[in-house]
Amino acid sequence: LIIALVAVVAVVALFAVNRVLKNKKENVSSQMQNLETEQSAINEMIKGIETVRNDNTERTFGIFA
Repeated sequence: LIIALVAVVAVVALFAVNRVLKNKKENVSSQMQNLETEQSAINEMIKGIETVRNDNTERTFGIFA
């Protein structure tokens, strides 16, 4: 009887640990998705800055040409 009770407690503990790990995995996945979105936005901003820089450089050299 004690062995069966210990086995049941062990199974319940394993389910609890499994649920905690699943929650952590979902949290990490969500954080990764947020970081990928942020990285994409930053890359778009960099492209915009590079375009402005290039336009300004061409305009400046056009003045002196």
